[in-house]
Amino acid sequence: MKLLARTTLIMLLYASIVAVGGTFVYYAVIHRLYYAYVDRTLGRRKQRVELALRNELRTPADLAFWHRLDHNVEFTPLNSAPAAAPGPNAFQDRLMFNTLTGKQQLYRQVAGTETFRGKSYRLEVRTSLLDEPALLGGIVGAGALLFGVLVGGMLLIQHVLARRYWRPFFATLGILQQYKLDQHHAPVLAPTRIPEFQALNTAIARVLGRHQRLYQRQREFAENAAHELQTPLAILRTKLDLLVQAPGLTEEQASHIEPLLAVTQRLTHLSRSLLLLTHLDQQLFFATETVDLAAVVRTQLGQLAEQIELGNISLKTDSIAKLPVSANRSLIDILVSNLLSNAIRHNVPGGQLHVTLTAHQLTVENTGRPQALPADQLFARLRPRPDRPPGSVGLGLPIARQICETCGFLLSYHYQEPGRHQLCVRMG
Repeated sequence: MKLLARTTLIMLLYASIVAVGGTFVYYAVIHRLYYAYVDRTLGRRKQRVELALRNELRTPADLAFWHRLDHNVEFTPLNSAPAAAPGPNAFQDRLMFNTLTGKQQLYRQVAGTETFRGKSYRLEVRTSLLDEPALLGGIVGAGALLFGVLVGGMLLIQHVLARRYWRPFFATLGILQQYKLDQHHAPVLAPTRIPEFQALNTAIARVLGRHQRLYQRQREFAENAAHELQTPLAILRTKLDLLVQAPGLTEEQASHIEPLLAVTQRLTHLSRSLLLLTHLDQQLFFATETVDLAAVVRTQLGQLAEQIELGNISLKTDSIAKLPVSANRSLIDILVSNLLSNAIRHNVPGGQLHVTLTAHQLTVENTGRPQALPADQLFARLRPRPDRPPGSVGLGLPIARQICETCGFLLSYHYQEPGRHQLCVRMG
C-alpha cells in the first residue's frame, strides 16, 4: 500500500471512529439539553396554572372547562391525601394515547397537589416529546451528511495537494528509476520550493555524485589493470616457450621453467576472469539474441570430452532437444563451460557426471567429497577454499553467479547423499 493511501486510510478510520462515537455523544448532549428545556418550560406553565387558580378561576366547572380546552393540563380531585404525594415539581415520562394521531405517544409531565376552593386536586401539566428514534435518526443523518462532506473534502484536498506538493518527489523518483551508474554525468533533479524535498535532492545528488566518481575510478582501474597485464603476461609466456625450445636446455632448467609457465597461465586466466567480472558488474552485456541452450550444452560437452575421458568420469545426459533463451551468446557459453568444468575438476577418479536440462532448469550433478560445500563461500570471489584444485583461480562459480544475475537466472547449490553435488540454473 502506498504511503499516501496508507495515511488516508488511517485518517478515514480515525474520522469514522470519531463520527460514530461523536453521534452518540452528540445525541446524549442534545437529549439532556432538550429534557432540561422541556422541564423548565413545564415548570413555568405549572406556575402560570397555579397563578390562574388563585386569581382567575372561580368554580370547579372552570377547571373542567380548562381541561376540555387544553388536554395537556389536567385536574384530578383527591378524596383524601395520598400516602406519598408528589413533590412540588415531580417530573416524569408518561405514555398516553393521542387522539389526533391515533396512537400511543410519549409525554413529559410535571405533577403536584393543589388546593382549590378548599378541595385538593392533583395537577398534571404535560407536553408531548419528540420521537426519540426520529430524533436519533435525524442526528445520525445530519452527522452522516457532515461526515460525507468532511471525507469528500479531505480526499479532494489531499488529491490536489498530493498532485501539487508531491510532484517533486515523484519527479525525483522517476529520475532515480531511470538512472544508471555508468552514465557520464549525475542526474539533474527537478527544483522545488519545499524544504524537505530540497534537502532530499541535495543529499541524493551528493551521494550519486560521490558514488559515480568512485565507480568511474574503479572501472578505469580494473580495465587498465586487466589490459596492461595482458601484454607483459603474453611476452613472458612467449619468452618462456622460446626458452623451453632453446637447444642445450638441461632437465634441471626445464623443471624450473615449467612452474613459471603454469604461474603465467594462471595469471593470464585470472586477468581475463577479473576483466569479465568487471564487465558483468557494469552490465555491459545485453540479451540481444536467442540462444539454444540445449545446443550450447552439447557443444561444451563435446569440447570437454577429452577431460571427461582423462578423469575416467561416467557421463549421463538427460536433455530436451531444444531450449531457446534470450541472452548473450558469449555469456551462455561461459556459464555452461564454467559449470561443466567445475563439475569435472571437483569430481573423483571414476566418478559420475549427470547433466539434466528441462524446459525451466539446467542441473549439473557430480560426485565429490562426502560432505556439503560451504554455501556462503561457494560463490565468493577470490576466497581460498580447501577443496580448490591446483592452478584454479577460484572465479568460475562467482562468474557463473554473476552471469545468471545478468541474464535473470537463478543459480543455486544442493547436496545429496552420498557425495553428490548439484548446481542448478533456473530460467524464469
